Amino acid sequence: MSDTSQMECPFCAESINSKAKKCKHCGEFLDVALRAAEEARKNNAQNVFMNAVTPVVPPVLPVEEKRSMTFLLGLGIVFMPYIFSWFTLRKGHTVGDRVVAFVWLIASFLVFAEAKN
Repeated sequence: MSDTSQMECPFCAESINSKAKKCKHCGEFLDVALRAAEEARKNNAQNVFMNAVTPVVPPVLPVEEKRSMTFLLGLGIVFMPYIFSWFTLRKGHTVGDRVVAFVWLIASFLVFAEAKN
């Protein structure tokens, strides 16, 4: 019951089944209605980005958690600034936390340098 009659594709000249609606070699639609529907779909897909009415919504970025300087971190910065100041470089600490930590680090280096002289 299978009809294996072949025909030549008008687009790529390859041999295909005569009942085929789309060429398996080049992918072109042989049926006029399917061809028109595919062209309309492609035109609509291309015009989506050219439509000036459609607003472009930027992606939503995750909100960073704000870290507060805890008592233990502050205590560590006061007594061992050369170790604990670097912890303020992690994400979430404010610029003020970092400035205080590194100013104290520089001040402690200057005090220790003067103490050796």
